This record gives sequence, structure tokens and C-alpha cells, in this order.
Amino acid sequence: MNNRIIVDTGSLVALVGERDARHQWVKGQMATIRPPMLTCEAVISETCFLLGRNGKSRVAGVTARQPSPDPENRHPSDVHAVARTWHHR
Repeated sequence: MNNRIIVDTGSLVALVGERDARHQWVKGQMATIRPPMLTCEAVISETCFLLGRNGKSRVAGVTARQPSPDPENRHPSDVHAVARTWHHR
């Protein structure tokens, strides 16, 4: 069975926001998850807003735009697979 993880705003904010109280916990949890981790444009937009002035550039550093690997689950707006580049920082 292929389990897919959906990343919501809170987890993404904690991952990117190094001063977030849950940053280390989220970073550790995400290190144990095999890609792809999925999210959507609304989550990316909300995360950028919540992170403030530099949110867009900080989120861009950990996301990669990719179409859904499953043709039956494609949405016209595609999905975002969260990259693991953050783990090597």
C-alpha cells in the first residue's frame, strides 16, 4: 500500500519557521516520511502569509511544483510535493 502524507499549513510553518516552538519536532517527523508529501496552493499561500515579509522566499526553498504522480487524482491546479532540501540545512 502506498501511503501519501498531506502537509497542512501548521506543519509547513513549523518546518520553515526555525523559531517556531514545534520546528524541531516537525523536522524530525518529516525526516522519517518517504516522499512524496503533498499539499496545495492554498496551504502554500497561507504559509507565505503567516511567515510574513520573507515568507515567499522561505517557502520556495522547501517546495517543488510537481504534478500528481497518480493520473486518477490529478487536479487542474496540480499539487505541490514538499521537497526534502530543508533536512540537509
